[in-house]
Amino acid sequence: MLQDKVEDAKNKHVDAFLDSINRNENCDDCPGEADDRLNESCRHVIQAMFDTHGEAWLGNINLYEDGHQPEDDDGFEPPHRNEAMWLWSGKRVLNFGCVFVLPKRNETIEKMILSRRDARYLSGEEDCRRIAEISKAIKDAGGIYLCWS
Repeated sequence: MLQDKVEDAKNKHVDAFLDSINRNENCDDCPGEADDRLNESCRHVIQAMFDTHGEAWLGNINLYEDGHQPEDDDGFEPPHRNEAMWLWSGKRVLNFGCVFVLPKRNETIEKMILSRRDARYLSGEEDCRRIAEISKAIKDAGGIYLCWS
């Protein structure tokens, strides 16, 4: 089944993440720095999502207004530091190029992310509540968080 391809890629990503933590001698709870296996597993999750659903929507939760959008086509997915969500172009995603992948565009999640960006910062507790709500919505929509290294 096609959905099994997404689950398989997700499980391999989790395995790569745990393996990276176990091999990291500098931090007990952190993946290793620039771990190629972990980063490639993120790309495999994106590809599996695309292969299964015919599209893959990438997204960020922390948005940066000064995000630079490259003009030249260098063969890589351009960074979208100031966009909540965008359709994957099929190009190679750079490390830390996105935080999650969804099977289709989700306007509710997009609005939640933009609302968080535009909200007045009141406290870390309030911001964590917003992030938790966004995270739940991503999971409920069939999305997968990606851990880059």
